[in-house]
Amino acid sequence: MVMFGKLNKTYLYNDEDGRFNRGSFYFRAEEWTVEEMYDIMKDIAKRSILYYFSKYGEEHFTDSKVEK
Repeated sequence: MVMFGKLNKTYLYNDEDGRFNRGSFYFRAEEWTVEEMYDIMKDIAKRSILYYFSKYGEEHFTDSKVEK
């Protein structure tokens, strides 16, 4: 199945109407710098972690043996 969406936009969650987002695709003619991709990937990772913490609780993803 082909799913179309905007390039160079981060999609992390399904649309409000329940449709599945096909993912985040970053494309352009010139090469991305490490710094550019670092910022994008860091944003995706941070938002994903916060999403799962809010959905399931942080305690499910942290080691209870480690002191904070």
